[in-house]
Amino acid sequence: MTTRNHTTLQGKDDRREANAAPQPSSNVRLGANAREGVAVASLGSLHAQVPGPPIGFGNRTRARTWLQRALTIAPNDVDANYFMGDLLNRAHDQAGAVRSLARALAAPARPGRAEADRGRKAEARTLLAQVRTHL
Repeated sequence: MTTRNHTTLQGKDDRREANAAPQPSSNVRLGANAREGVAVASLGSLHAQVPGPPIGFGNRTRARTWLQRALTIAPNDVDANYFMGDLLNRAHDQAGAVRSLARALAAPARPGRAEADRGRKAEARTLLAQVRTHL
């Protein structure tokens, strides 16, 4: 008996749908708490860093949408601000990146996350220094 790769049995549109990334409105129910803000920020970061089609599902427009939602939920979150700063820098918006990275550095400490906050703020300082050389 011969087995076939199931993707060869699908039409072109079916493959595109199977590989489609989740839409911001469809998979995360948003509430006003920090944990959901972190989840949304992580999705934004993922879309920003993964290559786009045909290799991956990355999409900077979706990344920006997710990160803007994360910042709506938790405007002072160190991760959301860092990831937005990184995305803006990659999009050659250095002024926007500086603002987001400055907010990341000014973010309040999170209970039980001191080590993670130190690490993220160190990344923000490094990226901010790189961005400022391009202003």
